[in-house]
Amino acid sequence: MQEQEGSIAMSRQTPPLRLKMGFWVLLGMLSTAFAEVVAGATKFPFFEPWGILVVTPLYSLHILVLATILVRYRRLSWPGLLFAGALFGLYEGYLTKVLWYPEWAQNLAVAGEVRWLHVVLLVLWWHPLLAFIIPLLIGETTLTRSRSVLGTFSPKWRARLTGHTGRYALILALVCGMLASGNALLGLTALWSPLANGLFLLAVIALWRRTRGPQYTLAELLPGRTAFAVLVVALVGMYIVLGTYLLPDRLPGVMGHLLVLGLYAVFVYLLVRVPAATLSDDTEATVVSWRWLAMFVAVFSVTTLVVKVILGPMSIATLFPNWIAACTVGVFIYAMAAWRTLYATPTSRDLA
Repeated sequence: MQEQEGSIAMSRQTPPLRLKMGFWVLLGMLSTAFAEVVAGATKFPFFEPWGILVVTPLYSLHILVLATILVRYRRLSWPGLLFAGALFGLYEGYLTKVLWYPEWAQNLAVAGEVRWLHVVLLVLWWHPLLAFIIPLLIGETTLTRSRSVLGTFSPKWRARLTGHTGRYALILALVCGMLASGNALLGLTALWSPLANGLFLLAVIALWRRTRGPQYTLAELLPGRTAFAVLVVALVGMYIVLGTYLLPDRLPGVMGHLLVLGLYAVFVYLLVRVPAATLSDDTEATVVSWRWLAMFVAVFSVTTLVVKVILGPMSIATLFPNWIAACTVGVFIYAMAAWRTLYATPTSRDLA
């Protein structure tokens, strides 16, 4: 990969380190909230020691390292987002061991010690979308003046998302609520988990908007060379520590290791092969409206509780259509992205 010339420091001013670090924290919190709270895996990640010391840093390091790679090496495109998101999701192998020994659906689609249903759901759908692409899109449009992630979408979808922000925020909140109700949220936790975490995020975003942070672009706020190197070392260290000491009895045999390492190699190769693309120079004078953010938190929280109250234990049934859709759509989208990356003729934007 060739590093983008002149690159990321596109503005005449460099944001101070304290502002950049504040943005890193917020971006990591968005990733954690969408991935963990919606899944019900960590119900209060910003209020309990495990969430603060392990879960939030894990998501923060992944989204910051991968987003910086996409921007610095000019791979910020739709295929680039997908392949980086898949690399994100592969932490469910060596860190949590879920791709080898999951807590649910243990006997489905097993081959070579790998649970392939979980690979499709977690590596090709959940983490790319909820832990990476959506937090990055919302983080940039809410916290910065640039729209480079939005620029990876087709003109038709950019127009839809910018012209009907409230509609898509409402749809996303409803979907997140249904997913959360079908996962591990029980009783009033179904309300307090999304509400408490959402309100805390809104409070931190309010503090951010009182700073000069929103005047900078995503590229300017991402880590520079030194900080990026530190974050990579921290991420590698987390893999070593958690990979060694978290559920070590669930590590697989040789075949399980080879298959998951093979998945890493495939997605790294595809990411390297993504045609270089310039960052979108589209910017907006204003950030996303407070009413959309507040509406999202409210609808997400209420939907989670209402679906849980109405369906009770049967709320888990809401997950099955999502599993089917995720398996079908995820495989199709990744196949198309791989074909486009390896065989399609580069567009003028790819060559820019």
